[in-house]
Amino acid sequence: MAKKAIKSKNKKQVSSAGTKKSLAKKSNNNKNALFPQIKSNRIIILASVAILLVIVLNALFRRYFIASVNGRLIARHQLYSELEKKDKGKVLEDIITKEIIFQEAKNNNIKISRDEITSELAKISESINQQGSNLNDVLALQGMTLEELRENIEIQKILEKLLQHKISISDEEIQQRFDDNKSSYSPETKYDDVKESLKAQIFQEKLSDLYRSWIEEKRTNLKVKYFM
Repeated sequence: MAKKAIKSKNKKQVSSAGTKKSLAKKSNNNKNALFPQIKSNRIIILASVAILLVIVLNALFRRYFIASVNGRLIARHQLYSELEKKDKGKVLEDIITKEIIFQEAKNNNIKISRDEITSELAKISESINQQGSNLNDVLALQGMTLEELRENIEIQKILEKLLQHKISISDEEIQQRFDDNKSSYSPETKYDDVKESLKAQIFQEKLSDLYRSWIEEKRTNLKVKYFM
């Protein structure tokens, strides 16, 4: 009887140990099956967060910037500050054109001093005064501020320095211009009296023609991007 009891007890112990091993094995299998699932879920979450972040950053980028020229960004506020006065598309093109000109000036080490601008401004003011008006009234009629005029003078001076080497004016051209417009001068006016002013007039005309082809070429070659 004692032997049977011992055998029965041993069988129970073996059975219990087998059950524990089986449960431990199942537990390990469950853990091994669960880990890949957790890793997969984590990857999906991280990918979703990354995509969301890109979308948010892109939205913020487009909110604050409207275009770029050669990678240099143009802020939306530059456009909106002038929208009340001009057409939106024209304003943007004007801003881009200015940015191209200023970049070209920097690339060619061209700087316009404040004294140069002030000197040109004084000439303009004097010319207007001689016509019986004043600069402030003319600016008001044009819907322009003094600061905008100063910027326009700076741009004009930059273009002159950028393109003047491509412009040539012969004495024959100046003489022809004088002869063609003799009727607009008083009989006492001589060629030498107006030669320099005629030369400056022809220069500005040629500069204007040259500028149109030059800026078109720059806009084609430079990297201009729109974010609208």
